[in-house]
Amino acid sequence: MNLKKHCFTVAHSGAFTAVITILIIINCILISVEIDYPSPTVHLTQKVILYLFLVEIFIRWFGRSSNKEYLGNGWNYFDILLVSLSFIPESLLSNPELITSLRILRVFRVFRLIKAFPELQIITKVLLRSIASLSSVCLLMLIVMYVYSIIAVILFRGQSEVITGVGAVGDPFGSVLEAMFSMFRVLTGEDWTDLRYDLLVNNDPSNHFLITIFFVSFYILAAFLLINLVVGAVCNNYDSVMQDHTSEDVLTPSSHDQDILTQLTEIKKHLETIDKKIDS
Repeated sequence: MNLKKHCFTVAHSGAFTAVITILIIINCILISVEIDYPSPTVHLTQKVILYLFLVEIFIRWFGRSSNKEYLGNGWNYFDILLVSLSFIPESLLSNPELITSLRILRVFRVFRLIKAFPELQIITKVLLRSIASLSSVCLLMLIVMYVYSIIAVILFRGQSEVITGVGAVGDPFGSVLEAMFSMFRVLTGEDWTDLRYDLLVNNDPSNHFLITIFFVSFYILAAFLLINLVVGAVCNNYDSVMQDHTSEDVLTPSSHDQDILTQLTEIKKHLETIDKKIDS
């Protein structure tokens, strides 16, 4: 009982959170240092930090208010998964591809920074919640890009080529897939006017207006309208997450408030007991 009480006090203290946050930041920095400048000292430091993360997991488990509180938090599963992956020795894996995959998964320890900062947790919730609402917008954008790509292949195939520092790469409208990538380039605004100028050089002046209308109409439709729908959906989800977060803060009392409520409840019980004795 004393162990649980001490772990609860430590797990909910600001100093413990600050120390773990510092360890996470150091761990993130050492991940890149270990890749670029591997050394026994860096490797040993990483091992020590991983054991400290393991201690953190045990402290949070024994210091939990209830099983529901701990098991209902997805970030705890995330911590356990990442720390467990870090303890898997590469010597047990004979497949080089599995070793590479394990090393890549260990890099995801950087995402533990999200748990350290509540603001990042809110943004992550916004992004995850936006995926569902953005699916229809992304589908609409994909349909528009597909239609314009087919039109581009019909009108412009064989009339231009992509020029890079190593020479001509190919026809940006040679196939539907290549045309979709070219339309995505227009969507990002990355030198998309070069695609138009290349077509103007190899086309009759009477077609220049059609080429201009094609690119400008797609850019207006995709970059101005569809992208604004994406931004609007993200903003709506951000407001929704912030409202949920605010309501949780209001409805969920802090540990100090819970102690006060417990004391008030005990005082109320004592007063009721005294009142019954007086009445009798």
